[in-house]
Amino acid sequence: MALAARLRAIAVVLLVSSPAAGHDIYSPLRSNSGVPCCGGDPKTGDCEPVTYRLLPNGDALVTSRRYGAQIRVAKGRITWSSVPGSRSEAHWCGVPRAAYFGNGGRQAPLQYPPDDTDPRFVTICTFIDPGAT
Repeated sequence: MALAARLRAIAVVLLVSSPAAGHDIYSPLRSNSGVPCCGGDPKTGDCEPVTYRLLPNGDALVTSRRYGAQIRVAKGRITWSSVPGSRSEAHWCGVPRAAYFGNGGRQAPLQYPPDDTDPRFVTICTFIDPGAT
């Protein structure tokens, strides 16, 4: 009985702490220009593990589960590095363009000027493990 209670307590701790612990891997990440990749809010974006396909011109097509979309990422926005603490081969940090600019208008961006590679999304950072390609 005591063992079953301890196992339940451990399972609860793991379920409660897993999302926060998983998100912490993004805290130290910076873009190629030194901007934090993940603000964790609708304006500055959020990060997630993604699947990807490299395109002939060097851009990447990543698949976001969060947004249910394939997102084209310019080769200049790709950092060829693994994300410490992750088993995923690729990670994308960004938001829908309308959320970034607010009400879909062309307001001045916060810190990182978007490119026009994908008209629907703003990519802040993309990390692809070079050992995985």
